[in-house]
Amino acid sequence: MKLEIIFGFVLIMVLASLQYTLNKILVSLKNIEKNINEILINSNSEVNNERRNIIK
Repeated sequence: MKLEIIFGFVLIMVLASLQYTLNKILVSLKNIEKNINEILINSNSEVNNERRNIIK
C-alpha cells in the first residue's frame, strides 16, 4: 500500500515536470513564430511579399 502511494506521487511529479517542459517548449515556439512574422512584415523584398501572401 505504501509503495503504491509513493509510486503515485512520483508519477504525478514526473507528469507535472513533463507538462512544465512542454509548456516551455510551446512558449519558445510561439516566440519564434512571432519573430519570424515580424521579420516577414518588416522586409520589403518581392520574395517575402509573396511568402506573406501565401501565409495569409
